[in-house]
Amino acid sequence: MASSLVKLTTINNIQPGQSVTRSWNNATPGKAVWNVQAVPLESSFTTAGTAQQSVEAEVTRVWRKLNRTWKQSDVQPFVYEHEVWYVVTNVGAKEVDVDVYASIIS
Repeated sequence: MASSLVKLTTINNIQPGQSVTRSWNNATPGKAVWNVQAVPLESSFTTAGTAQQSVEAEVTRVWRKLNRTWKQSDVQPFVYEHEVWYVVTNVGAKEVDVDVYASIIS
């Protein structure tokens, strides 16, 4: 069993209560298990103010999409592409920047 960690993207300026949907194309290996996490960034603290502040983000949904396309070949007539889709939501009271990572177990 192999595992790896992949940075999928950075999402900036997510407002409180806002959700952002993104996807990762060609998610290989197709039979792997994908866990997606949003990591709040220090860049979220852009204003002076109280010394103690916090930001919060949550991956509220993850789902898989499998695409099949026709390939004109006698050996393998179809091509398959796996996608991983996810929604990141700011569950805090302050704008937040996040890095989104996937841990992959295959």
